Amino acid sequence: MHENCRMSRQVFPAIAGFALAMQALATLAQAPIPASVCELAKSPVKYANQVVEVRGKVSLGFENFTLRDSDCAEKDRSVWLAYGGDEPTPTTSTVNDQARPAGSVVKVNGRAVLLQRDESLELFKRRLAALRIGVKDDLNCYDECRFYEVTATFTGVFFAAADKRPGGYGHMGCCHLLAIQRVSEVDARRTEVPAGGRFACTTETWDIAAAEAQSMEERRHSCHGFDDCRKAAGEELIAVARHWNDPTNLTGEGDLSFFTGPHWHSADRLKAYSIAFQHQPAEHAAKVISGGIGTRVQCKAVSPPLPFSTPIGCKGLWSELPVSQSAAKVIQERVKLGQDSWRMGSADVAAKGALDEAVRLWGVTPAPGLKLGDCGKPMVVDGDQFSWCNWVDPDGMQQLMVQVTRLGALRHWKSWESVPWVLTRGDGIVCTTE
Repeated sequence: MHENCRMSRQVFPAIAGFALAMQALATLAQAPIPASVCELAKSPVKYANQVVEVRGKVSLGFENFTLRDSDCAEKDRSVWLAYGGDEPTPTTSTVNDQARPAGSVVKVNGRAVLLQRDESLELFKRRLAALRIGVKDDLNCYDECRFYEVTATFTGVFFAAADKRPGGYGHMGCCHLLAIQRVSEVDARRTEVPAGGRFACTTETWDIAAAEAQSMEERRHSCHGFDDCRKAAGEELIAVARHWNDPTNLTGEGDLSFFTGPHWHSADRLKAYSIAFQHQPAEHAAKVISGGIGTRVQCKAVSPPLPFSTPIGCKGLWSELPVSQSAAKVIQERVKLGQDSWRMGSADVAAKGALDEAVRLWGVTPAPGLKLGDCGKPMVVDGDQFSWCNWVDPDGMQQLMVQVTRLGALRHWKSWESVPWVLTRGDGIVCTTE
């Protein structure tokens, strides 16, 4: 991981020389110590700098790549995951490790960690990355829309966080660290989130009277402990479901949350309820509730999704594509000769040509229905002008993004419109049936 990430113990990729390779091979050959996720969290010093074998469910999302067990105490740190070898971290975080040089070997506190590449690892990566990609007017899909709950057995080197927080590894020094050497016994259990197909969603609202809204919120504010507060939030949302005469079994299934206002999604993401309370200031008192708005979202298929028995594998894509000034000048000359005309004009025009370059680089086939979502307003940073453009598959199986850039070195005090666009970054996810 890069030197500019803010961690108490830095993790750097380095090209493996002979001594480094021998050290990493020796680590890989060590017999692992069996441990549970909670044992690592509760007794980190006992396992520090040891090769361990642990089985657990993986959480992957924005700024999150961890092993966590609900049986562990809330105060216990999670275990951040990082691959050995040259395999990057599959999510954005302050670790800043989404790209590693090919053939490199990651080092943690000076200790090299290799990664065993086999079919088990590839299956783990495909299933872990598999999620539905939300599009406009479709299911409200983010990290909660994963197609699989993935559990696996991991062998790797365990590094304990310091007692003083943050003092750890992972996002903002949150966690202990397991540097993965080997993945085995992958168990990927299909969720109810539909894969493929197209959905249309409708939103309805209910104006909640002040007295009823106040009664609903008072119950939740007087709750004690997680379970009691979850139950109180569920009761509020049951009242919303009853308004539309819907079934009211909300606490036993789906995803119920109450930390930022009560809301609930069904396990298949096809229905959701939420409440937003309204407040107004009162004399000599805190704000009082003046009412609330209950919301119901329902989604129905307009084209059928894939059968749930269909295996889905997804691949994350990320490329840094720096362009040297000499290469940019060659591109500029080609444009003057009437070639690569897509590089001139607006960002959305240039982005299609840049996307063609990116998919050739990645070796992927764009979905037939892939549509341009939007291009960000061009910005100038460090003398270059750039814009991100994204494409989304209406069936929720692909999202591709490219960054197109006009290099300031080629501007020569002319307008930006005289400078050709070049592809400088690519990002995305591609899901396919297996």
